[in-house]
Amino acid sequence: MLVAVAADPQSATEASDAELAGRVREGDRAAEAELFRRLAPRVRLYGLRHLRDPAAADDLVQDVLLMTFDSLRAGKVREDERLASYVLGTCRRMAIGLARSATRRQRLLERFGRALGIVSAGSTPSGCPPFQTVFSANLRQGDRSLLESAGA
Repeated sequence: MLVAVAADPQSATEASDAELAGRVREGDRAAEAELFRRLAPRVRLYGLRHLRDPAAADDLVQDVLLMTFDSLRAGKVREDERLASYVLGTCRRMAIGLARSATRRQRLLERFGRALGIVSAGSTPSGCPPFQTVFSANLRQGDRSLLESAGA
């Protein structure tokens, strides 16, 4: 019965999350697509609420669902009936990790930004994230050092 269901993409929209999880475990790509369609908006909304950045929310969707599908294929999800809770827990842990990274990055910029020629995060070029500016500043310093050592 499962083989016949897995072969019919139309039945994917009618299946429960638990049934789709079982089919993902068996390698059904249509089931993965349907679960992505169902779960992605929820994960993105969580990301928008907690990260307050559309790009970070989109990254969160990709990371969480990729990890979820990998875990399903590896048999790490114990209760398929609670897949939505599993996804929400994964989402929460990853969002906390992203927020910590952003806070850590901000503290480093505040501490070492002046040495790199960055006064504050607000002084970064328009549309350029702070870490990219730090990288650019290091690159420019490296170019200066190289030119000075070459006698130019």
